[in-house]
Amino acid sequence: MSRLRNTSEVAYFCTEESMKMFSRTPVFVFFMLFWACSQPNEVPEMLFQTDFESEAGWLTDDRMEKGDGHSGSWYIRTGDFVPYSPAFQLKAALISQRPIRKAEVVCWIRPKDVPADGHLIFSADAGTTSVYWKHKELAGYLKERGGWNEVTETFEIPDGSFGPDNIIKIYVLSKNNKVIHVDDFSVRFSN
Repeated sequence: MSRLRNTSEVAYFCTEESMKMFSRTPVFVFFMLFWACSQPNEVPEMLFQTDFESEAGWLTDDRMEKGDGHSGSWYIRTGDFVPYSPAFQLKAALISQRPIRKAEVVCWIRPKDVPADGHLIFSADAGTTSVYWKHKELAGYLKERGGWNEVTETFEIPDGSFGPDNIIKIYVLSKNNKVIHVDDFSVRFSN
């Protein structure tokens, strides 16, 4: 902390010119606050992703398999004994304080057996009841056995479809109990 060395320094702060500058400060501050509040209130996109490599040991689920994954050696198996993959699952208010209007999902899937058929599911749940549920067909992505296929789907969500206390779930569902492998799952939410 510096100290004033003489009275001439104090006199500088009390000059007529400096007092005029400080008298305009409230107008400047008011203008800045008005300008900031009039700007569009853009909410950043929220991105959640996993490649399942770091889930080993954390996700204690028989659906995790080690082998030839899309980007590593861990992936999810769904179909024969459990028809759905582990879900992205989070309370809507923890994703965004504003209503969610869009969810863009990218994942990689590989059918073990053909013909496999499945859905990519987006749901908003209140306890054990779905208050909003939409799906995207995956049959077009499941044509060839053994190869990884990129799935890119967007869910447009109408206003008022669900509330901040609802649990958002996104997962892959095997419709005909054929094995589908899932890897590199990402979800981007926007308002």
